[in-house]
Amino acid sequence: MFDPSFQTIWGGNLTAVFCDTGWEHPDTYKHVNDVCLQMGVRLITLKSKYDFVSLAVHKKRFPSTNARFCTSELKMKPMIDYVLSLKESCIIIQGIRAGESTARAAMEEECMYFKSYFQPNKKGRTENYRSKDVKEWCSQFDASVLRPIFKWSAQQVIDCILDAGQKPNPLYYRGFSRVGCFPCIMCRHKEIELIAKNRTEMKKILIICVLFALIAGCASPRNSVENHPAKNSPQPDALPDNKENRFTKQFQEADSMFNEKYRLNE
Repeated sequence: MFDPSFQTIWGGNLTAVFCDTGWEHPDTYKHVNDVCLQMGVRLITLKSKYDFVSLAVHKKRFPSTNARFCTSELKMKPMIDYVLSLKESCIIIQGIRAGESTARAAMEEECMYFKSYFQPNKKGRTENYRSKDVKEWCSQFDASVLRPIFKWSAQQVIDCILDAGQKPNPLYYRGFSRVGCFPCIMCRHKEIELIAKNRTEMKKILIICVLFALIAGCASPRNSVENHPAKNSPQPDALPDNKENRFTKQFQEADSMFNEKYRLNE
């Protein structure tokens, strides 16, 4: 349902910006578009020259907790490029909560978007991506960040969505806790099990396996894994069959945690 209050509050100048990693679930794409249509908010989708797969191949590795280049390359840089394309000051509203992680808890409720270009981090470094362009833009305009739900609990966020007559991303109803990249390289084991139950979604896991083989040098477009197995890879008859896989219990415990924890089934 169209809600004109959003455009009225912001003087008709409210835009939703979605950074597409090229690795999202179809339900997420549909959800983003549907919500923007219902709210009467213009949607701009940003894309890097890479997607998740081509970026991993380019980097010859997967992202990790300590090296989230997927975030910097597929989300942060496209967003920086977009802000620099604006010819006026702007306010960037982010749905980040302090309770999501230690790193996010260290953030502020309000700050300057290009803060990292002017204030060194703990290592004494400042951001250098398009540094000259950023500083020139900041000499004329301002980009401020507001995080209105920063101190909210997860339940408060869900309640706000439901009370507004909306629904969360459909993936939450199925038990997933990460609904950005799908699957996120750092998703939980039980989420992998949920994916494995769906043949269509399982294709992404197979893509990751093939991609891993390519990056590790175990295979190439011209050489199959069967013809050129990794030298140190265990053979089937060498794998123990009398011990329960250490992840099995975690997989079996997969359930609809968001349905139970939050009132999504009401």
